[in-house]
Amino acid sequence: MTPKPLLKVDGIPILLYYLNEIKKTKIKKIVIITNHLEKKIKNCVESYNKNDFDIIFLSQNKLDGSAGALKVAKSIIKEHEKSYFIVSATDYLIPKNFFMSFIDFHKNGNQDITAAIRKIVPSIAKETNITTLGEQNRIINILEKPDVKLDKPSYISSYLLYILPTQGINYLDDIHLSKRNELDLAELVNIMIREKYRARGYLVEKFSHWEKRYLDR
Repeated sequence: MTPKPLLKVDGIPILLYYLNEIKKTKIKKIVIITNHLEKKIKNCVESYNKNDFDIIFLSQNKLDGSAGALKVAKSIIKEHEKSYFIVSATDYLIPKNFFMSFIDFHKNGNQDITAAIRKIVPSIAKETNITTLGEQNRIINILEKPDVKLDKPSYISSYLLYILPTQGINYLDDIHLSKRNELDLAELVNIMIREKYRARGYLVEKFSHWEKRYLDR
C-alpha cells in the first residue's frame, strides 16, 4: 500500500512537490506528522533531503483530527515564540511558486492568520467546510462539515493550509471534539478570531486533489 503523500503524479510523490516548493522559500525547519505507513514516508523524504531542511518526524498515534496532529508538534512550535508557521495537509497538487506567493500575501497584509481559500459548489461543501468572509476576504467563521441547508450556487471553503502565529498553540486545549470525534484546525481559527486575531483568506485557483485519474501508483 502507498500512503497518500507518496501517491505519484508524473512519477513524483505528492509530498516531494511540497518540499520542492518549500525549498524556494526561507523555510528550513519542517515537522512531518505521520501515522499510516510512516516508515515509507520517512524513507522517501530522507532519500530526497540533501541537508536542505532540518526535518523532524513525529507520530500522531491517535487519529483525532488536524488540530490533534498540531498538538503532537506543540513543544517544537513553542521554541519559536513571536513567529509564524505554515500547517498543511499533503494531499493537494499545489501549483508552482505557491508557497512563495502565499507567504508574500501574509507578510504584506495586516492579518495574523492566512488561510488558502477556494470557491466550491454546494455538493462539495458538506465534505469540507464553508468559510464566511467579510470585506477584503476577512474570515468571519469557518463551519466544518456543515449540516445545514445549502441554497446558494457557490460557497467559499478553506483548504487545510494555514499560516498561523505561534501563539495559536495556546488555544489548542480549548478545542472541543467535533461530532466526528475529531479536533479540527478550523475550530482553532474560529477560537482565535473570537480572541481578536485577524484572519484573511488567500483565494487560489482550485488545487487538484489527489484522485485516481491523476495518479501513477
